[in-house]
Amino acid sequence: MVLTRRIVTACVVMLLLGTLGMAQGTKERVKQLTPTHKGSTGLFNLFVADTLRQGEFSIGLNVNKFNRDPGDLDFTIFPASFTVGLHDRIELFGSYEAYKRGQCRSDQSS
Repeated sequence: MVLTRRIVTACVVMLLLGTLGMAQGTKERVKQLTPTHKGSTGLFNLFVADTLRQGEFSIGLNVNKFNRDPGDLDFTIFPASFTVGLHDRIELFGSYEAYKRGQCRSDQSS
């Protein structure tokens, strides 16, 4: 009885570990992976865990506009980013702020 229980437990554990190991080896093609404004894979400012596969790349041109009140400060930034998949689980990315502008339009008539 004890031997049968151990054999069944061992088979279940091996089946579970084998299934988990096979799931790690496959990577489905994820569509519409876009770069964030920093360059890594994601959407806008949100990073995701999905990576580009080996040889895939993406280029991003973005516009970020920030307004601050009080003081009526406006910041406009145009980052350009590039991402390339080095391996199925590793990607290299970079970003460059091609244009940055700060403007203050305060009317302090006291």
